[in-house]
Amino acid sequence: CVLDVAGIKIIGLGSGLLRPTLSITAAAGTISITAANVWLENLLIVGNFLNIVTAFTVAGTADGLTIKDVETRDTSAILGALIQFSFATGITNVTFDGYIHRNGTTLTAPATNVIVFAGTYDRLTIKNTDIQCFTSAAAVAGSA
Repeated sequence: CVLDVAGIKIIGLGSGLLRPTLSITAAAGTISITAANVWLENLLIVGNFLNIVTAFTVAGTADGLTIKDVETRDTSAILGALIQFSFATGITNVTFDGYIHRNGTTLTAPATNVIVFAGTYDRLTIKNTDIQCFTSAAAVAGSA
């Protein structure tokens, strides 16, 4: 799945288990965000394959990304993502508000990070966020 339309808002209707659920079912499966000012809200993203490399890959062109009231989780001890959000260098104005990540079980291969920024980034806001997991590195990491 590629989100490549600038300014698009994807808002899920419903609550709790009635929220829209996206299931990633391949090791190389990812939701790729390449456009600016994308807004994702009220979605449940479930890793449902052995060692998914990255659930979301975010390009350096995706400035202004908002992740609001989105939850990511793994399916079991062997089915889940190693990284939930991987950001390319140069991204700006990213907001996580109300983001939840749970991996209720320890993955056979522990997750690397939940959120990782490669290179430079600017104006990152993380608020009202709850991350509960086991990772082999920092749950939220910036490499520059």
